[in-house]
Amino acid sequence: GNAYLTNGKEGNISHTDYFQQAMSNKGVISESYDSDRADEAVFVVAVPVAGEADQVKGILMGVVETEEFRIFENTRLDNMDHYTKVIDHNGDYIVNTAESPMKVQADNIYDVLDRTECSQSTAYVKEQLDGDQKVLVEVNDGYADYLLYFTPLQINEWYVVTVMSRQGIMDRADFLLGSDVYWLMVKVGLAFALLFMGIV
Repeated sequence: GNAYLTNGKEGNISHTDYFQQAMSNKGVISESYDSDRADEAVFVVAVPVAGEADQVKGILMGVVETEEFRIFENTRLDNMDHYTKVIDHNGDYIVNTAESPMKVQADNIYDVLDRTECSQSTAYVKEQLDGDQKVLVEVNDGYADYLLYFTPLQINEWYVVTVMSRQGIMDRADFLLGSDVYWLMVKVGLAFALLFMGIV
C-alpha cells in the first residue's frame, strides 16, 4: 500500500477502497471526494499491475481534479442553450461548471425536481436510474418549461443530466420548418408540376 507520488512524496493508500479493488485485479474509478492535498474535489483512477502468471504486484493510479473532468462541456448550439451536468447516485453534482438557465437552483438535482412542477416524481426518476434507464422529465420552474434528460454514465453510478429550454427547442424547430424546408417543398412541387405538364 505504499504510494510514490510524482511530486516526490510518499504515502500509504492500503486503507482505500480503490487500492483494495485494484489489488483484487479490478480497474476502478473512485467516488469524487475533497482531497487533503488539494483544495478541490478529485477522483482516483486505479488499475492493477500484474507480474508473472497475472498475479497482481501493485497498482497504477492517477488523481483527476473533478472540475477538469469535462467529457460533457456546457455548450451553445445554434443559439439554443443546453447545459450538461454530471451527478452521482444521490443527485449531487460531480461536474457543475455553469449555472443552469432554470430559476430554481440547488446543490442537488433531486432538490431541484422537488421544488419545481415535474412530469415525473423524483422517486420515479431515481427508480429508472437505479435500473440504468434513461429518463426524460418535463419541468416548469414557475417561469419557463425545460426538458431534463438523464442518462446513466456507466461509471460509479454517475449520470449525465442535460437541461434544455422547451422554448429554445421550439424556436429551433420553427426556424428549421419556417425557412428553407417550405421553400424547398414549393420548388420541388413546381418542378413536378412542370414535369407533369411537359409529359401531358
